[in-house]
Amino acid sequence: MRSPLRLDEYDLATRPGPLPGAVLLYMEVDVSIRGKARARRAPAGHFYTPKATVSAEKIIAWEAKRRGWPRVLAKDAYFGLRVAFEAPGRVDVDNGYKLVADALAGVVYGNDCRVVEGYERRFKPADPARPRARILVYESWP
Repeated sequence: MRSPLRLDEYDLATRPGPLPGAVLLYMEVDVSIRGKARARRAPAGHFYTPKATVSAEKIIAWEAKRRGWPRVLAKDAYFGLRVAFEAPGRVDVDNGYKLVADALAGVVYGNDCRVVEGYERRFKPADPARPRARILVYESWP
């Protein structure tokens, strides 16, 4: 079987393997993930997060809220996170994953330290004018 080359052909629930717990959130978001950019230092000396990173995080968080999050979960709950996204050019996969994990912190889980397993995959966009991301959050354990 050939490896899927498009996001539409990729099933986050079965790849890289079956989920260990129940699905809590599955969503497809129209967002351009360029990767979590490092904080920058302004001429005045303070640090700031680049606008593209803040914008992508807000879109992802808003989409989760639109789907009914935050919900009340046990404070000691653990989560798994799988992310597949389309990105043109060179984008570090781990930075794209970190952007999604940070965007969902405070919405789906209290802090991204509660995410104990994860998987990420990057694809070339089918439509460069409309990059997308698929995000799956599920129950896990340490």
